Amino acid sequence: QSFDDHKITDEIQIFTGSNPEEEMKGTAIKIQELIRKRGYRYQDIAVVTGDIDTYMHCAERVFKQYEIPYFVDKTQPILLNPFIEYMRAVVSILADDYSYEGMFRYLKSSLTDFDREEIDYLENYVLACGIKGSRQWKRRFIRKTSSMETEELLALEALRIKITSDFGIFDTAGKTVRSLADAFYRFIFRGKMQDRLAAYEERLKENGDLARAKEFAQVYKQVMDLLDKLVELLGEEEMTIKEFGGLLDAGFDEIRIGVIPGGTDYVQVGDITRTRLRKIKALFFVGVNDGIIPMSNGIGGIISDMDRQFLMDLAEGITLAPSARMQAYTQRLYLYMVMTK
Repeated sequence: QSFDDHKITDEIQIFTGSNPEEEMKGTAIKIQELIRKRGYRYQDIAVVTGDIDTYMHCAERVFKQYEIPYFVDKTQPILLNPFIEYMRAVVSILADDYSYEGMFRYLKSSLTDFDREEIDYLENYVLACGIKGSRQWKRRFIRKTSSMETEELLALEALRIKITSDFGIFDTAGKTVRSLADAFYRFIFRGKMQDRLAAYEERLKENGDLARAKEFAQVYKQVMDLLDKLVELLGEEEMTIKEFGGLLDAGFDEIRIGVIPGGTDYVQVGDITRTRLRKIKALFFVGVNDGIIPMSNGIGGIISDMDRQFLMDLAEGITLAPSARMQAYTQRLYLYMVMTK
């Protein structure tokens, strides 16, 4: 059904699609019509939804196909950032006793001082000689392969010394969260991570990739804040490096970074609860389906709404998550704001 088949007023039209992809294609066709026939600009148009994770991917596929510039207003996880991979690799080395996988995951993270040729040569030597475990990594390299010259062995020994001396910071670290976090602070400072990430940011800006540049601008502070919070909450708790790594992973999983649009004339795609729309002339509200609009509250919590109200009345200053009723009113407010646009 086309948009014009179901007119409610001159301002509101309803379109039905059999799936999110079809919805977005109908939206894209209407956007092109507004641009070509009615003189709209892309910045005059916005698309909102209650299920941004689903419709974001549909918008990316369909809008690229229809050559519509767009910007998705959504915070992005940073799990694939090189600095996060670097931190996880360090944990892997320490938790798995200098395992082959952890060591070369760290060396290939693109944030170390070693170039790719050195890493490849070291990797071949480690595999050929069966070097594994901290005990062998901390012992001098004296074994030569059949095709190796003395100078080559000395160069590999220099690499070994550099790597193990960097990790020596953790040899004297205690078992509390505070001491482990302090060791990571010193390791990161020694590796000049802030400068390296700033250099990445500048290169991305020069290449016009502003979204990724902003990610690199924020990731260092976010990781430092995470370490600070762990010390504040669990400072004197004792744990293994593997348990500490689990805490870091949980924290990394929760870090989200906002991105910025690459220009000014684009269709904004966002979530009804997060996106604040500028002055627009046309708004497309997609995914208006049962369970999404209004959003289903899912399964109940540990306490009922009656218990929640009792606790709130019992003592002032107690902060609790919104009840189902409060969430329903909040969603009605968001719906009101969207529909009056």
